[in-house]
Amino acid sequence: MKARENRIPYIRIFLLSLLAMLLIAPLTNVSAAEGTYAQDEARSMLEYINEFRKGSDAWYWNEDNTKKVKCSGLEDLVYDYELEKVAMLRAKEIAEKFSHTRPDGSDCFTAYDDCGYKWERTVGENIAYGQDSAYSVYIAWREDNDKYSGQGHRRNMLNSSFKAIGIGCYVVNGRKYWVQEFTGNTPTGSALIPSDDTTQNSDDNKKGKPDAEKAITELISDVEIFELSLLTYSGDEKITGKVKLTKNIMARAAAMTVSEVEEIYTDYWDDSQDEDYADHYYSFNETELTKSAKNIFGKKVKKKNLTSDKFSYLIDAYKDKKLGYVIMVSMDTEDVFDVYDFNIKKNGNKYTATKDVYWGYWGAADNGANYRFTYTVKKSKNSSYGYVITGLKIKKLDK
Repeated sequence: MKARENRIPYIRIFLLSLLAMLLIAPLTNVSAAEGTYAQDEARSMLEYINEFRKGSDAWYWNEDNTKKVKCSGLEDLVYDYELEKVAMLRAKEIAEKFSHTRPDGSDCFTAYDDCGYKWERTVGENIAYGQDSAYSVYIAWREDNDKYSGQGHRRNMLNSSFKAIGIGCYVVNGRKYWVQEFTGNTPTGSALIPSDDTTQNSDDNKKGKPDAEKAITELISDVEIFELSLLTYSGDEKITGKVKLTKNIMARAAAMTVSEVEEIYTDYWDDSQDEDYADHYYSFNETELTKSAKNIFGKKVKKKNLTSDKFSYLIDAYKDKKLGYVIMVSMDTEDVFDVYDFNIKKNGNKYTATKDVYWGYWGAADNGANYRFTYTVKKSKNSSYGYVITGLKIKKLDK
């Protein structure tokens, strides 16, 4: 989140929103030229924001977190297609450098000048990446469970000074980069008419809130490395049965699947080591890990669960005074983990999801899935997915 008013010097607040990702995808800068836009999906977020501005949840904490500031009488934001061009430019830029500072080192609001957009009175920007849908990034930006210091994105969406919004979504290698741009302008003329160059879409765009199957699929897909770690270290004798979601397991799953709460500061192949191993380094702190675990499981973890002997799939885990908790994961590239089938069925007020996978080593006979994961999943307004995992079973399938 970043905001500026009347060109007065501002305080930068960098708030990374929660998101989901596959662990092995390195969080490095990418070439912005490699992607495509997903503007139909980006525009669909306007409905959620305006409902938010008019609803009972339109509040934020005051600065000392003693009371909620109610936001009443907020007008709907008007979609500004000229402002959308700024958001699209910024979405492409944050795929190259995730920051409110542009890749050339200039302030994010210089993008307005580059696009010929003259803003009035006040301006703001929200950025995020990794969420698979407009609804999930909107939920992340709401920051319902944060205090004042963590509700910058929320205050932007609820700012009474803002009249217009433009939203951009840029997709690189399946990962989505999101930007909201806000101004105090009242859109007129061409700002109310979509331009031909702002209608590029990715193939998987869908308007409206994601259905249960899509949301649960996103949740389950983002714990794949966690599943692999269970298979690798549980052993055949222990592999069948219910897995108790202990705080140790939650800590491991959360630390290994949520990218923005694990800032990857190094990802490399160590040529001096065996070429079959890739080392991945992550850093996170207790607060971030607690939030990510709650996002996945609906429960919290504590720092005492972060000692290295609690992480069977981690090479190292230690605490650094500056970086917080740091882990290194070694991925054995000889492992094979393929998903063969995934199904979701409604079960009363919950859902049952089954995932059939093949796990083994290169060269092993592969005749289809050899393990089945069964999840119990329930709705949760505190999760950016809209659902959390409440139960997990693993069964070895007969070949």
